Formats: sequence, C-alpha cells, structure tokens
Amino acid sequence: MLNGVVGYQVIEDGTPLSIGLISLSSLLIFVGTGYIALDTGFSWTGYWNSTLNAPNRAYALYTLYQLVPLILLFIFFVLEAYLVLRILAERRPMGMFLSSLSTPVQPALTYSSSLPPSCDPSIRHRPDLPICHQRAHL
Repeated sequence: MLNGVVGYQVIEDGTPLSIGLISLSSLLIFVGTGYIALDTGFSWTGYWNSTLNAPNRAYALYTLYQLVPLILLFIFFVLEAYLVLRILAERRPMGMFLSSLSTPVQPALTYSSSLPPSCDPSIRHRPDLPICHQRAHL
C-alpha cells in the first residue's frame, strides 16, 4: 500500500524514508503473522491455545495472514486508479487493462504517415497536446 502512496509524491520514491517505511511495514506483518502462526502451531506461550480446540477459529492469524493483505491490496488499487484517472487524467491505461481481459492482442501498427511515429495523431493518446510542433529540418 505504501507503494501506492509514493505515486502521489508525498514521500519521494527511492529515498531512505520511503524504503524504510516499506521495509518496516513488511517486517511488522511478517513478524506478527509468524509469531501468531508459530505460537498457535507449537503452543510456545499458550496464549493462542483456545484456537486449537473445536471449532478451531484462529481469527488473529486469519486477519494478519489473509485479511490485512487483501485490504491493503484493494487500497493500493484504489489509490492507483484515482492517480491515473483523476490526477493524470488518463483513461487509456485503465481501458487497456479492462479490454485486455476480453479481447485478443492486436497486431502492431504500421505507419504510412509522413510524420514521425510519435507525431502521428491517430496513435497518440492525447492528440491535443502540442508535442510535434518542432520538426527536424534536413
């Protein structure tokens, strides 16, 4: 989920702070889940012994091992979708993802225009941007 926050430039990507926060959060989930799983399985402290009796409901282990990662993954996708659709105002990346689920891959485009491929307005996703105003004169 912290990777999703990095896209908003709240924390710069690749700085020791961002890498430290991502590593620390991963370590906390790993240690917490590992402790509960090992203590449940081996009864080291006896704190989780109630989960060994019927109906065997280890809610803490379920929450840290399955529920928290699913919630964080959902939040990550919501953050990224908001970033792409609202802040960057791009629809094509989301549309390409959704269309790739149902349609086969299209063949590569061929260029018949006298413009360079990057300036051909038929293949640009934002033809209103003045990217091709400079032409190379030979």
